[in-house]
Amino acid sequence: MEDLISISKVVVKLLLRLANAEEKIEIKMKGSMDLDIFKVVSEGSCWYGQLNSLNIIKYMIIDQSVGSEDYYSFLLTKDDLFLPTKNKVNRVGGLARADSAAIVNVGNSSINSDHMRIVVLIYHELGHMFGVPRSGRPEDSLDLSSGVHCNNVCVMRKDDKMINEIVGMDLFCPACLEELRDYFKK
Repeated sequence: MEDLISISKVVVKLLLRLANAEEKIEIKMKGSMDLDIFKVVSEGSCWYGQLNSLNIIKYMIIDQSVGSEDYYSFLLTKDDLFLPTKNKVNRVGGLARADSAAIVNVGNSSINSDHMRIVVLIYHELGHMFGVPRSGRPEDSLDLSSGVHCNNVCVMRKDDKMINEIVGMDLFCPACLEELRDYFKK
């Protein structure tokens, strides 16, 4: 997990550099958190043993409101995540709430075996946490079927297959990069 933490810190720093926001956010490690209370323990459930990502995000936001500092929360987990839906398993690689928190499933494998997927997923969830993409764009440039996602070849696309398409390209499309930079101008 130490490798994953190091990689995630580098990704956060690179994202802040892309956003021209290196001086605006200080990166601090808060420590670990016991996620067992968020695991589904009902053996009859199709989500048995997985983490309820929505409840974790809600907890992270409540935790932020207790302290005196303004900060963003970013959490890595090796456990499977799901979003609660009606009678359907909706596994997710991560979840974010704009202006507050993000969680990413780094899986049970080592960083070396699947590092590009993890890096792209971290960029994707941090992008959401920093308000990208915005819903005010022309509708044909957005995918609104599950949250707000970009339709361009970009880390903000919903499709996992885009990982292969962005290798060797810019991670953010021009529209998403502009929105990311605008977020930090406020």
